[in-house]
Amino acid sequence: MLILTPQQIRQAENDANKKGLSFADMMENAGRGCAEYIIKNVPPCKTAVLCGSGKNGGDGYVIARYLAENGFRVSVYNLGNGNDELSATMRAKMPDTVKEDPTEGFADTKLIIDAVFGIGFHGQLPENIKNAIDIANECEAVRIAVDIPSGLRADCKDGDPYFHADETLTMLCYKPVHAYKPFSEKCGKITVIPIGFDVAEIDSSFKTQYLSTAQKIAAILPKKPYNSHKGSNGNTLLVMGCEKMPGAAVMASKGALSSGAGLVSLAFPDAAYSAIAPQLPECLLVPLQSDMHGCFDAVNKKYFADCCNSYNSIAFGCGVAQQEGAEEILLALLENYKGTLVIDADGINILSRHIDVLDRTNAIILLTPHPGEMSRLTGKSIAAINATREETARNFAVTHNCTVLLKGANTVIVTPDGITYINPTGNAGMARGGSGDLLTGIIAALLAQGLSATDAARAGAYLHGASGDIAAQRFSLFSCTVERMTACLPEAFLRLLQHKD
Repeated sequence: MLILTPQQIRQAENDANKKGLSFADMMENAGRGCAEYIIKNVPPCKTAVLCGSGKNGGDGYVIARYLAENGFRVSVYNLGNGNDELSATMRAKMPDTVKEDPTEGFADTKLIIDAVFGIGFHGQLPENIKNAIDIANECEAVRIAVDIPSGLRADCKDGDPYFHADETLTMLCYKPVHAYKPFSEKCGKITVIPIGFDVAEIDSSFKTQYLSTAQKIAAILPKKPYNSHKGSNGNTLLVMGCEKMPGAAVMASKGALSSGAGLVSLAFPDAAYSAIAPQLPECLLVPLQSDMHGCFDAVNKKYFADCCNSYNSIAFGCGVAQQEGAEEILLALLENYKGTLVIDADGINILSRHIDVLDRTNAIILLTPHPGEMSRLTGKSIAAINATREETARNFAVTHNCTVLLKGANTVIVTPDGITYINPTGNAGMARGGSGDLLTGIIAALLAQGLSATDAARAGAYLHGASGDIAAQRFSLFSCTVERMTACLPEAFLRLLQHKD
């Protein structure tokens, strides 16, 4: 789902206006589209429509007119300054008197529509509008916002007080407020309403940011033909673990095993054999020589240089520590591998000392850092990264020709050409050790089945977050362990496949 900023929306509307679609036509189309959606989903009832100035208010007057023509008992409240020509034109078409004061309450009102502020809102709500929204929020009614719930900003910088929407009908496409938590959750169910021109007509330079949706992710999942076999489903190699951190290798492997790869091979230091082997009967185990710390010995470098291209995908870094052996193995993979290499955790920490290698490798690189690891890659503080997540990930991805999956609330995936995808799934219960290892295993398996780095990152992040959401629903945010997330991963796939054509 395309995400546009307020500035881009205005430019797109101006371009459409120059091509012959007037702003009045856009409002008529938007209001009619909203009304048709409401008529389809809400039975006729006593309805209050709160209208402001500008295009959002104009949309509200159009909605009120169509609802009134279709059996709704509509009261319209003008909360704007009345000086806007476009909204005044739509207001003049109303057959009944428009009210000015909603403070008496909305007795017996079953539906309240907020068409006060749209993408241009900033600052604080005027007192009369704040009072009206306070009253609306206290009513036992269905609340529908037009474009953006009043009180929220399109750029996610404000949000209290605000209209408590059960649903938001947004025009043309998503805005940032519809994509980013916690603001997106304040919008309720979000539905896009057309306004008379297609997203395809928008300037291509604006099409750089998207929200991943269940329908889009379902469409990119690997195909499973009836005559599939383990070879056609791909072979992934996970290079992970050490004597002190065997769990990272186990959690990643279980994620890969539950995500459709035909063969999952795990290379690990043999010092961790007794901790790893009993838990992974389905994995092909590749125990390798350990150093004195129970980590990969540097002698293993030649093994990876020789055999790495026999795998469809490789994931490196979870729980490998940062000893010399792990560093030598990563450099060997970067020098010799020609497939997609996922680098996570300690692998990223090691890579931060060899950033220049990214510009020489023949591998397709997918990095999955959390903000702390991104800080080591970029030299920026964690606070600065969290304040500019998309920009930071985009700059690194474009500069180093790699895909970056920056983890956190609203995980961000950025392609080498700067296209950004925002992941909507996941919750605070997933903020625990091992969660990222599970994600890496999921992505490695999707890559092995033929997905591109971008699609594997998008689908992996979505499924990982969805499994966490299912686990949180069943066990609470406090008990959303990685083991429980892994157990919920099959259901995450099942739910997603329901959206597949």
